[in-house]
Amino acid sequence: MEWISVKDILPKNGQVFLTYCSSAERDWEVCVCKMIDGKICDMGNDIWNEDYTFWDVTHWMPLPEPPKSKQ
Repeated sequence: MEWISVKDILPKNGQVFLTYCSSAERDWEVCVCKMIDGKICDMGNDIWNEDYTFWDVTHWMPLPEPPKSKQ
């Protein structure tokens, strides 16, 4: 899998994915997010930003397939 620029295409509504973004605390960070109503929402700690937007997301990537074995 490769990172996809948000300038090229955005995830589908309801899709959960990885983002590559900046934050006030760190220069760059990888986070699990979800597209809700056309906006990228942080899913960390089950708390989403009040305005349903996230930091400066530059790229995203679909989540990998889950493991085939539960061991």
